[in-house]
Amino acid sequence: MARYYILLSDKVASKVESRICSTPNDDTRTPVLKGSLWIVNEEAPRDSKSTFDLYSVDDDGAVLRNFSPRSEEIQELPKEQFDLLFAVANCEQRFSVFQDKEWLAEAVHIQPGSVVYLINLDGFTETKIPGVVRYRGPLSGHNGTWFGVELTAVS
Repeated sequence: MARYYILLSDKVASKVESRICSTPNDDTRTPVLKGSLWIVNEEAPRDSKSTFDLYSVDDDGAVLRNFSPRSEEIQELPKEQFDLLFAVANCEQRFSVFQDKEWLAEAVHIQPGSVVYLINLDGFTETKIPGVVRYRGPLSGHNGTWFGVELTAVS
């Protein structure tokens, strides 16, 4: 079982090579962005005095070492929110969605049959297009939870 996190500030992570002949000192540094998603194994300590390593789901081989569960630089996410955010490929947009607590809480409850409004931003005009969710789940070749929406009116 894993625990899921989002990074709340830009950091520098270790980039560990996955070569068979690499040694523990064969890592390099790589920048990671706020909004990036991370996993820690369930075996990692849960008490606030212990630390654990976070493994990136966005950047293969990136590791944030010795994080405390009480760090203000990460936030643990429920699996359902993690999956919704994982479908947002851009870290900047993902962080924006994460900060909109109302949107994220509402998105968790969207199921097939739910009426939704797609927002189309065209220059300075915002158009809300009504639709009905017909599918919620994984999409082959893509990460996270996706929605299939049947548009009920097109302008």
